Amino acid sequence: AVATTKDHIPSRSLFHDTSVVNFITVPACLACNKSFSRDEEFFRNFVCNLGMDNSINARRLFDSKITRSIKRMPALANDMFKKMELVEAYSPSGVYLGPKTKITITPEDHKRVENVITKYTKGFFYKHFGVPLPQDMIIKVTWPRPNHLPNILKKIKPMGRASDVFTYGYGHVPNTFNSTWFFVFFNKLPFFVFVVDKKLNSKVSS
Repeated sequence: AVATTKDHIPSRSLFHDTSVVNFITVPACLACNKSFSRDEEFFRNFVCNLGMDNSINARRLFDSKITRSIKRMPALANDMFKKMELVEAYSPSGVYLGPKTKITITPEDHKRVENVITKYTKGFFYKHFGVPLPQDMIIKVTWPRPNHLPNILKKIKPMGRASDVFTYGYGHVPNTFNSTWFFVFFNKLPFFVFVVDKKLNSKVSS
C-alpha cells in the first residue's frame, strides 16, 4: 500500500490535550491507518482505566474524551464495565494496598492490545532506523507485570517521554535490526517488544 498520510505515534487519542505534545509522525497508508481505529479506542480505554491511580493525565483523559465517547456510544461503556471488578489488592510481600480495579482481558482484547503495540513498534522502528520494518523481521509483544516497572527502567534508559502518558526506549544489536523496545503508559503499564530476524527466531524456537 502507498503511504498517502501520516500517523501519529503514539496515538493522539491517548492525550486529553494534544496541543502540548510534540508528536512523532510516520508515513502511513490511509486505509491501514483507519483500520486501527477500533483497536486504538479499546487500547486507550484499557490503559487509561488501569493507569488512573498513577497518572493525572489518565484521569483527565477519562473525564474528557472517554466520558464523551461513553455518552455517544453507551454500548462501549457496558462492554468496558462488564470486564471491570473492584478487588482487595496486596503487594507481593502481603501489604494491603486497598481496593483496586481488576480488568478481565479476553483473547480478542489481548489481540487488540498487541495490534496497537505492534503498530507503535513499527512506527518507532521507522523513526530510529529510517526504513520500514523488513519483512524478514518478526515482532513479539510481552506484558511484564506493572510491579516490574522499576527494574525495567533501571536496565533500559528511556529515549522519549510525553508527560506521564507515555515513555519509550530501545536497544539493538549493532549492525542488525534485532532490537528490544519498551513502552510504558500512564506511569504504570509496561510492554516489552522483541524485533528479531525470522531465521534467528526459528533457531531459538527449535
